[in-house]
Amino acid sequence: MSENLRKNVGGSIESALKGERTLDIKAILKEGWQLTQGTKRSLLQGVIFIVSIGFLLILLLQALFNVSDLQQAPASMQITLNLLFTVITAPLMTAMMLMGMAHSIGQSISFITLAKRLIGSALLVLAALMLAVLIDLGLKLFILPGIYLLMATAFTLPLLADKKLKPSAAILLSIRVFNRYWAQLVPFYILSFVLVFIGIFTFFIGYIWIVPFYFNSKGVLYRELFGIEVDSDSIDTNNRKDESVFHA
Repeated sequence: MSENLRKNVGGSIESALKGERTLDIKAILKEGWQLTQGTKRSLLQGVIFIVSIGFLLILLLQALFNVSDLQQAPASMQITLNLLFTVITAPLMTAMMLMGMAHSIGQSISFITLAKRLIGSALLVLAALMLAVLIDLGLKLFILPGIYLLMATAFTLPLLADKKLKPSAAILLSIRVFNRYWAQLVPFYILSFVLVFIGIFTFFIGYIWIVPFYFNSKGVLYRELFGIEVDSDSIDTNNRKDESVFHA
């Protein structure tokens, strides 16, 4: 039996670093919205799972430290909560990003399947902790450096999971590519921030569409910049969905 050859769909790390990719943000957003029509339910299941885990974590810490308002909790407890939240949610949020990437190539992978692959990844947790420290430090340095790092490092976790990079390499690659395409990426993130506030004003009902739209658009954006590797005989030519062809 011949081995299954793999093919790269979209961009590549090399072309992204050279600035050779052309990003049409309007087309990317349009594709992200189209993908959302058929994948909203699966992404929302992941969101509900993450929110539930976060809620249970807060209740557990409140009971453990006997504190009713975490805002009034001791600094040590808040640090503990932030660390636990980062460690627990990093693999789950990465799973959401990988779902959007899979949708961008016409594939469907369940949130649970991806979460099982990622939970327990020490490198993923390490990268998330490094990002948290960098962004927090940047926000304390006149805010703007933190906002820059928040946007510039946004591809770190999916790069680590998809391309199997080391945490430091994934962070640096994400920053270098952002610096190449900042004129296109900044409007994308500004729109994302605006949508977050719109969702709040709709009493969170708008998040039913906003959250899946964001992750699908982010998946398309990742595909166009870095490329996604799939089995060459399973590329979506007839809207085929197969969990086995997306290598993450």
